[in-house]
Amino acid sequence: MKCQVKDIALFYEVRGSGRPILMIHGYYLDHQVMMGAMEPIFASHPGWQRIYFDMPGMGQTPGPEWVNSSDVMLDVVDAFVEQVLGDRSFAIAGLSYGAYIARGLLQRRFSQVDGLLLFAPVVAPTEPDDYRPSHGVLVRDESVISAVPLPFRPQLEGTMVVQDGRVFNRLPTEFAPGFFGADRPFLETLRQRYAFTFDPDKLPDSFAKPVLIIAGRQDSGVGYWWPTQLITQYPRGTLAVLDRAGHGLNLEQAGLFNQLVADWIKRMVEAENGTPYDTMEERIIRTSIDVDTDVHTVWDAWTTEKGISKFFAPASHIDLRVGGVYELYFDLEAPKGQQGSEGMKLLAVEHEKLLTFTWNAPPHLTQIRAQQTVVAVRFFPLPGARSRVVLTHSGWGEGDEWDEAFAYFGHVWPTVVLKRLQDYLAGISNLGQ
Repeated sequence: MKCQVKDIALFYEVRGSGRPILMIHGYYLDHQVMMGAMEPIFASHPGWQRIYFDMPGMGQTPGPEWVNSSDVMLDVVDAFVEQVLGDRSFAIAGLSYGAYIARGLLQRRFSQVDGLLLFAPVVAPTEPDDYRPSHGVLVRDESVISAVPLPFRPQLEGTMVVQDGRVFNRLPTEFAPGFFGADRPFLETLRQRYAFTFDPDKLPDSFAKPVLIIAGRQDSGVGYWWPTQLITQYPRGTLAVLDRAGHGLNLEQAGLFNQLVADWIKRMVEAENGTPYDTMEERIIRTSIDVDTDVHTVWDAWTTEKGISKFFAPASHIDLRVGGVYELYFDLEAPKGQQGSEGMKLLAVEHEKLLTFTWNAPPHLTQIRAQQTVVAVRFFPLPGARSRVVLTHSGWGEGDEWDEAFAYFGHVWPTVVLKRLQDYLAGISNLGQ
């Protein structure tokens, strides 16, 4: 869709319906970076209308010469809000430079804003920062780097402190379109008047709505110290400085980012309707491994009786379809019903992508043995014919036996099952060399 602001046709997309939330992307990027960060979260939080747009000179919005400062950029964004939202209340989420614009918009539309999310935020662009770290890499998968096409490599190597397959797989769809499509001459001119000529933190009153500020401890772009100084402005603010995270913190610490944003969303709903939300999150076991084997081979290990016998259980019965049997027999000498996962079934089967099945407790936990939990195994291809296996186990009850089962599988999945899988696949890989 297009929204006309003077001679600019601003491109924007709207997802969902309900409470509006305005998404403001960063410099040299476009709306797709915000969609990649936020849409997976809102899949579990319906009732929100997400408004994504491209600022001038970025994405599909042209950059005219008269937009030559951040003050003017804010004027354009404000005019966009006037046309698309009018006097409706809304929340704002901003990344990097988008977070800077968001603070200016909050000052202008103070009474309309229901919540504010700032991640990897630009705070004081002309002020010195003695605490800003130099760029360094904490996690680097050489097999991934060697497979990265040259146009993407500088972005990955120069920005991300975590350089692995999961981050790399998101760059082409979330970062590359904006980064390589930006109007660079326009943005270089705008950067000469990058800072506001006013103080965006001079608000009409104390902003007592839910706020979330997330900074990367290793962010060499905007640093972490200036973002921490913002927290005094917001009496209902949550501040998180994430280790193992730079300017791409929503990719590098995706799990933590998603949880923090989900909490911010729930706090806004609670502030609106007055109904307390449940702060006790579902207990989930989550573990993963990377293997030097293609996804097809890993899938066969989980979905064929021959494959299961190599790493998981000596015998099994698998009917590979939704509703089909997924029984693994660990003790063939035990009485029927106590040999393993008798009675368990497949809930989802997406070829070489997802396997979900019910699961039961060990036989000695007699009170909950008849109950069923849920295990989901996801399969991700990595560069260089490698794969990532991510396992989650959910659906836990409360009580002593549930706690014992949770602790048992929290140990067994990563250190026994996935370790055996890794060893088995490594043996196949070695035979093939």
